[in-house]
Amino acid sequence: MSGPQATILVVDDELVMCKRLEALLTPRDYQVITAANGEEALRQVRQAHPDLILLDVMLSGLDGFEVCRRLKDDPDTRLIPIVIVTVLSDIEHRIRGLEAGADDFLTKPVHRDELLARIRTSLRMKRTIDHKVRTLRQHIQQVADDKALFLSAMSHDLRTQLDAIIGFSEVLQDQAVGRLNEAQEEYINYILMGSMQLLNLINGLIDMSKMETGEASLEQNVFALRPLLAESVSLVQGQAQTHHIRLSLDIAEDVDMAFGDERKVRQVLFNLLSQALKVTPDYGQVGMQARVDTARVFITVWDSGPNIDPEELEGLFEEFRIAQGFVMQTARAGLGLALTKRLVELHGETIVVDSHPEQGTRFTFSLPFAKPEIGVPLETNDGFCDRGMP
Repeated sequence: MSGPQATILVVDDELVMCKRLEALLTPRDYQVITAANGEEALRQVRQAHPDLILLDVMLSGLDGFEVCRRLKDDPDTRLIPIVIVTVLSDIEHRIRGLEAGADDFLTKPVHRDELLARIRTSLRMKRTIDHKVRTLRQHIQQVADDKALFLSAMSHDLRTQLDAIIGFSEVLQDQAVGRLNEAQEEYINYILMGSMQLLNLINGLIDMSKMETGEASLEQNVFALRPLLAESVSLVQGQAQTHHIRLSLDIAEDVDMAFGDERKVRQVLFNLLSQALKVTPDYGQVGMQARVDTARVFITVWDSGPNIDPEELEGLFEEFRIAQGFVMQTARAGLGLALTKRLVELHGETIVVDSHPEQGTRFTFSLPFAKPEIGVPLETNDGFCDRGMP
């Protein structure tokens, strides 16, 4: 025996009305649940996930219009059809209902056949919408899977070629096949820096693809943070010199070891430095700072470029977002900042941005700080913290 064809929530402060509707609908294979006020209606929706709501507007506490508005503002409930049932039949109240998001209206006293017809129509429309949503989600998932497969195959081929370029460049840099003059050494360094930047970009695409399919993972260990910070700055030195941008690195003396996925942290540092260099005008400044605060090390990448407008900050970390206030070199657009935020959050940490006119922009994220003498993080994901004795 099959279950009820739909669950209907009846919201009315008159018990007699609820009982009448329940007696009418239950024999027609509808499951009926009731609520006597607005607050109870919202709770019932969260718990029972009804297929349709018959909603009176004359309720104590939250009225029906406010209940309707809240449900339609919530992404989890906005697709539930709401039929307003009320003695208020004037045009003003119908307009209020439409503005609140109501899908249909019934005027008390309710005619039985009209009520059943409205219910069938609303449920039929909901089934159609649900089917389209399921189909769209399946299509989106298929596109995501295809993209992940394509990126994986493409990235593998590109990395194979890059490994060869980097390997032969390092042979030349080591002068294993003959001495190089000063100009040749400089060009080899540019080739290596460009190749490493491209390798970071490819790794970023792979990471983003894995995150979208839920396959991302961390290989967390204690690692030496100080040389990683210096290496990251050196990696973008050529890009900075091309535009006469001054690069600075300020690491506090007590910064030593950190806990996390070293490769992914390297990706975050490279992304932030690259984005800073993109938006900084010629002869500007870009810097990186690292400070320890109890159990965490805070890393900041700052630039002297134009500030970010406050209205653009909210969407700054969206994929392929282009902030309108940034015109030069497509600004902070693309996957860089979106990937950076995801990589930081994958570590259970946060990244914040601070931007003001005439002061540039600062991006700051944190990592668990590790004791160099024993090689363990001061604070781990289990919530325990060993701050040591003063």
